[in-house]
Amino acid sequence: MTKKLIRLVLVLVGAVVLASCGGGGDDTPVVVASAEAVAPMNTEVAAAVQSEAFEFNAVPDLGTTVTTTIAFTGTTTSATGTGTGGSATNPGFSISSGGFTASGETTFGSCIFLIKASTFPAGHALSLGSQIRIDPCTLSIILQNMPANSQPLSRAATLKLALAISRGRPINVSVTSTGQVLIGGRVIATVPVARVSGT
Repeated sequence: MTKKLIRLVLVLVGAVVLASCGGGGDDTPVVVASAEAVAPMNTEVAAAVQSEAFEFNAVPDLGTTVTTTIAFTGTTTSATGTGTGGSATNPGFSISSGGFTASGETTFGSCIFLIKASTFPAGHALSLGSQIRIDPCTLSIILQNMPANSQPLSRAATLKLALAISRGRPINVSVTSTGQVLIGGRVIATVPVARVSGT
């Protein structure tokens, strides 16, 4: 057998070995999120996205027709109204639109905004003393195919207020192998997970 023929045989054998090994790739299954997370706003979710500013083109239910920014801002304390002198601690909020601002207290079961300070004119939906209920009120995060390994990654989150949906806001989020969705260590939702082939 000539040297040229020997070399050809070795090349062919090597190609067969590589093909049988899948070219050296790793086919170990990995767990990924298989759906978008949709979390109804509540005290825990509001705390997880505290100080994140969500920007809308407008929010009709808030009476705004131009760019509107909304953020949840820590907690406020108010009387419970039970006549027992009790109090409740709820997330605060701030809203700005068209050069005006409003802030106050948020309660849930949807989103209920109680305006405690405002520069909006009297008669506006966001004027001082107003209370606005918006339903649905949810936080959505695109998670499809994100590794479910508890490692935080930046993903686009949107806030939905009735028919108004904010622009995407980058937020660090992680997903556990069982599908728990966490922001800043707080569990805000659960999504289905799936096993897919590694690469």
